[in-house]
Amino acid sequence: MDRDQLEYIKEHYEELGLEVFAFTRRWAFVKYGWESGARFGQSIEDVVMGVFQDYLNGTRKLKPGVEIPLQLKSAARSELWTLIKRKGTNAVPLIEEGDEDDSPSGYSSRAPGPDDQASSADLCKMVLKLLWEHPKVKASDELAGYLLAVEAGASTPAEIAETSELPVARVYEARRLLNGIYPEIRKKLNKITEDSYER
Repeated sequence: MDRDQLEYIKEHYEELGLEVFAFTRRWAFVKYGWESGARFGQSIEDVVMGVFQDYLNGTRKLKPGVEIPLQLKSAARSELWTLIKRKGTNAVPLIEEGDEDDSPSGYSSRAPGPDDQASSADLCKMVLKLLWEHPKVKASDELAGYLLAVEAGASTPAEIAETSELPVARVYEARRLLNGIYPEIRKKLNKITEDSYER
């Protein structure tokens, strides 16, 4: 590990800590629905502190040439994944941590049931159908490539870029354009939903 990188972490501990904490909290909420409190005996703060300790103690090694905040965020994301997956996919304690002296022995699942999954799949198909019908998508090979990549299962910009063979910068631009189209799609979707309830 580069001593300069380690010194940088020590000197900028507070600002890096805030940046990594904000990222980790947002990631935990978006990816795992973790809003606050502790899960499996750890809070989001514990996860972030653990990442910093791992680097400072030498358990994790910094890579030369890679931005330090990026490495810290990546490590925090990895720790979250490990914490959540270690206890089972979408498993949550039936008894909240700290409610009783003993740790929870049973777990429930927040994973959607078959009806929810079918409903969600139908909604996704409808949104994609409406997007494909939109004039801006029909007129743009990049938007079409983006949608094809999403339909193929790509979800991150890197995956979409690889599948669609678009440069990552163009993937972000396509995403921005699709976000601009979304309000129109939402209106059409609401209209379809209202019409189906009237029947």
